[in-house]
Amino acid sequence: MSGLIQKDIYTLTTELRYFILVLLVTFFMRNDFLYAFSILYATILPTTALAYDERSKWNALADMLPFTTGQIVGSKYILGYLLVGTVTLLLSFSSFLFRNPADVPLNVPSLLLTAACAALIALAIQLPIIFWIGMEKSRLLVLLIVMLTSGAASFASDFGFPLKSLSPALVLFIAFTSAAALNLISFQISRTIYDHRKAR
Repeated sequence: MSGLIQKDIYTLTTELRYFILVLLVTFFMRNDFLYAFSILYATILPTTALAYDERSKWNALADMLPFTTGQIVGSKYILGYLLVGTVTLLLSFSSFLFRNPADVPLNVPSLLLTAACAALIALAIQLPIIFWIGMEKSRLLVLLIVMLTSGAASFASDFGFPLKSLSPALVLFIAFTSAAALNLISFQISRTIYDHRKAR
């Protein structure tokens, strides 16, 4: 599976350069909303890798190689987890590096971790749809999912019904549990869809 992930990273070289440039700008903007949006934007890169696969007819070749369906499908999920995790760690580091630690709000680590969970939820929704109808048909839908997830996370953070009455640790636990459960379900759905498409 590591070979599949390396293939996707090589394929995304240009996109990753632009994304790193965006991250560098975000580092110095010191804007918590941009931090959260950058984490959510990381989920678009695995879908871009799927678009390249679709355009180059990669799946037809992958089916002839010694990869299982779980490895082919799972590599996209793991790529998403790696990107979201890396961006979250970098932004957490930069929030303290480029600001006076005394000026960093106490809720910034919680905000970034919650944004990471929201990004993983968005990833869990996106991937089965793309495996089902293809990237070209679902491009606008994927963007809409990211925007809605970002909006929902921002709304929950700002207004927080009924989250205001809950402790940040409990909110984070709920977000993490939901993200983990949805990704497990999503992976099984994506694998079933891929097997069905391969059998046709």
